[in-house]
Amino acid sequence: MTPEEPVTWKHELKTRAGSLLMLKMFATMGGIAAFFYAYFWVMRHPLSAVTVMPVTWLDELVSFSPRSFPLYVSLWVYVRWQPSGWASSSLCPRGSPNP
Repeated sequence: MTPEEPVTWKHELKTRAGSLLMLKMFATMGGIAAFFYAYFWVMRHPLSAVTVMPVTWLDELVSFSPRSFPLYVSLWVYVRWQPSGWASSSLCPRGSPNP
């Protein structure tokens, strides 16, 4: 790409996603692992008696469908998007996707 050409958003995305790839990959993986470890620990060690929440009208309105599972799985793609936007290591601790 020559200096005269404008930088497209696709080129910028490719550049950002490729920089610090290993750091972003392991930080994302570690963050997800820490979240699930803490989540399941809290589920096994509640601070007080567990309260069962009553079913609301909204629960009845939104039914479960196995066909919606791909939509749920796609949410894990979004977890990876935010670190992909980091352009340099100085941005990583703040978590800002914009330099």
